Amino acid sequence: MLILREPHGLRVEVADTAPGPLYAKAAEPLAEGGRGLALVEAVTDRWGVEPSPYGKNVWFECDAPDGHMPPACDAEPSDHPY
Repeated sequence: MLILREPHGLRVEVADTAPGPLYAKAAEPLAEGGRGLALVEAVTDRWGVEPSPYGKNVWFECDAPDGHMPPACDAEPSDHPY
């Protein structure tokens, strides 16, 4: 997983070695899976798939509310209560 801070928001990339294309689909109401990309599509501004030497990279982007990211936080991960 790669999380990139972009001028307009955040971009997250995840490597996927499974063969075949990806697409958002409607899952059956009682199905235990099949909702991942539908959820990504519902809560992000953009998403897509790019080929890689090992399969594909699935990515999504979330825009900052005003179109600009706030200044970076210098806190260490151990400074957070979670």
